[in-house]
Amino acid sequence: MLKLTRLELQFLWRTIVLIGLILTAFVSALLSVISVLLDVPEGMHAGRDEYYKVFTVSVRDFDPADASSFGGTPRYAYIDGITRYSVMTGTNGAQMHTNPPKSEEPLNPGEETEALVGLTFTGLSVFEDQAEDLFSLYGGALAKDSRFPSAPGEIAINTTVARMVGVTKLGQTITFSPDLDYKETKVDLTKVKPESFTVVGFINQNVIHSVNNKLYGGAPLPACYYYVITQSDNPMSVTCLSFPGSRAQGDGYNRLARAGYEITSTSGGSGLDNIALAQAFFAAVALVLGVMVVFVLYSLIAIFYRQRKAQICRLKLLGAKGGMVAGIYCSIAVAIVFLATAVGTAFSMLFNLYFMNLCAQLFRTFSKNFVSHFRPIVPVSVFLSLSAFTLLLFFLFNRRVRNTVIAQEVRHE
Repeated sequence: MLKLTRLELQFLWRTIVLIGLILTAFVSALLSVISVLLDVPEGMHAGRDEYYKVFTVSVRDFDPADASSFGGTPRYAYIDGITRYSVMTGTNGAQMHTNPPKSEEPLNPGEETEALVGLTFTGLSVFEDQAEDLFSLYGGALAKDSRFPSAPGEIAINTTVARMVGVTKLGQTITFSPDLDYKETKVDLTKVKPESFTVVGFINQNVIHSVNNKLYGGAPLPACYYYVITQSDNPMSVTCLSFPGSRAQGDGYNRLARAGYEITSTSGGSGLDNIALAQAFFAAVALVLGVMVVFVLYSLIAIFYRQRKAQICRLKLLGAKGGMVAGIYCSIAVAIVFLATAVGTAFSMLFNLYFMNLCAQLFRTFSKNFVSHFRPIVPVSVFLSLSAFTLLLFFLFNRRVRNTVIAQEVRHE
């Protein structure tokens, strides 16, 4: 068998060299792109972990009980009809809309009219188990003897807004009900139940906003006019999920998107979008290169079959088993794959190192996080996959060699 293999190498050496060089080029490119595909997102996630401290994803119409399935923790939420698009009623019955009314009458050209001016007072519903952690940085925003809510049915509200509805003392009650007359929202407020809250604190949201501006890496709590802990079963309109790090945030974001949820915002700017774009680009390139490698292997086996079809028939006529014939040509093909993978691995390491240095120059903020890694599992997996594909191809070609084909090939000998 070794002698026959050596003789076949002598007959096929031009084909082997040409196909081997082409295969080596494409395998090198494939391994390089796979390495970059793994290292670039890892570097970007590591950089975001250092640069940002808060990793959140806000989801519309999400049940907080399902948060663990996506790796997140519910932190706070917006409730249409309570924290926005609502009517605020004080203890003395005074009312105020949290959103300014809108004029529905069109204006005629040149007609003078008074502008309707109003303010929007947006609140936030904080989950009870997250309240202490979220409010811990904002004690300076509280008035004397005030505190943030810590139990269901409590509210901390802006002092000026509270006075607008006649609430001036701690312990008084404010009721929120859906503003059914507000025409700008597309959400259904008819099923929202009114809810009352006891005032436990007066706050200055400008102080909260100032603290957030000074925080490095993101703010845990948006600056709002009031914060509540709800005790009703009103559905959360937009729920903010917190994640322990950048990669967990990205995984949660992808799972939420695949599950069909509408994601309204994410913390960390456009970082997740950039990572997803990089992954999609390099994955597409890797797929194209993988198809080219498979095509080159197919061409190699097809050339072996066409050039040495008569020799294969002679060997079978002389009693060679299918395993011996396959062993001769498949060993040559697998050897070519092995050499191409070995050389390609060396080239991929050099290219990956160059590309990581290039990324470090482009993303100066995360420069130290772009590190080239050698993962032996990648070339080993590529080699085993290509070897298995080679054996499968030769098996399919070998099945074509029947007795009739043998007789036709050797009829003149």
